[in-house]
Amino acid sequence: QYHLQSSHPGKCYSVQYAFDEILISYSRIYSDQPIRLQREIKGECVEMIFILQGKSIFTINREALHAVTGNQHNMYYGYGCDEEIEINTADGPAEILVIHLSKSYYFRLLHQKGNHQQSFFDRVMHHQHGFLSSTNFAIIPAMKLAIDEIRHCRKTSSVKRIFLEAKVLELLVLQTEQIEQEKKLASVHGLHYNELSRLTEAKRIVEKNVSKPPTIGVLSKLIG
Repeated sequence: QYHLQSSHPGKCYSVQYAFDEILISYSRIYSDQPIRLQREIKGECVEMIFILQGKSIFTINREALHAVTGNQHNMYYGYGCDEEIEINTADGPAEILVIHLSKSYYFRLLHQKGNHQQSFFDRVMHHQHGFLSSTNFAIIPAMKLAIDEIRHCRKTSSVKRIFLEAKVLELLVLQTEQIEQEKKLASVHGLHYNELSRLTEAKRIVEKNVSKPPTIGVLSKLIG
């Protein structure tokens, strides 16, 4: 559970769905100034993080760790740590979807030899908090569609639970496929995986701002 810290007026719309080993949390935040969300993780968690709008900077145990900007996603493992997220809403409302999975649920689905997420599995096994990748992944149209279906779900009773879990699995499939495809492509072209991820993100930024593309210097700062 996050605690909101802000001395400025604003609004926050949030909806959560919880069942068995899954917690879905969607938030839309309006504020003229950056806000901070804080929580203490007493156990452990595996989370799929989708930043639809805005920029979020994750700080773990008071050390800056990772930034995720609009239209990007990643996966995070937390274990016994203090976590803070600074959310920048200067360019409009921030939209965030976080899907919390139990460790056992995640491992049942994806823990197998030769999986492209092996380094992340090792991190989880050794209780080392952090993100699956040092660079983020672009949210593709199929992901946006599944997220919209979660946000606007009108189903009820047991049908709602089945529908939402199906959408969580769909997002996990899309996320895993994207990671595997990018890693395979990187190996074919002799690039480090993170280098290919940065090139993919640079391409997305240029295409999004085709009428006024950023300079090489600005682009290099944006992709880290």
